[in-house]
Amino acid sequence: MTDSERYCKGHATKTADALVGTYVKHRDGWRCQLVSFDGKPCSDRQVYWCHLIPKGRYGSVRWIPDNAVAGCAGHHKAFDEAWIEKARWCERWLGDVEWQALQDLAVSSHRPDPADVILEFRPVVAALEEPDDELPIIGRKA
Repeated sequence: MTDSERYCKGHATKTADALVGTYVKHRDGWRCQLVSFDGKPCSDRQVYWCHLIPKGRYGSVRWIPDNAVAGCAGHHKAFDEAWIEKARWCERWLGDVEWQALQDLAVSSHRPDPADVILEFRPVVAALEEPDDELPIIGRKA
């Protein structure tokens, strides 16, 4: 953010979501990673930013890239509705140590200021748009 930028809480959250969501989808090659969740074909070609631990209830991990994957609408819905299978998939996806650490972070820390997230991810996402730049490393999956 620049000194002249000012966001209300909602707009700052939406901007931070867009930046981190773009990062996650780019990191995952703009392909549904949840196809391995149930082995069914994807419902559409568009991918969304899908959280492993719910972003609303656990705001502390909302903008942690390891807490999200790219997923199609059908897999996202199935993923969120099958909480036991989801937890098992997350442990396989991240590994048991990383999955436990993410859960611990979710319940033991506070939601970061969206302005800080914007400051961190804006240059990262801008770099993604330049064809010769490699993906900057943020989190385990980068």
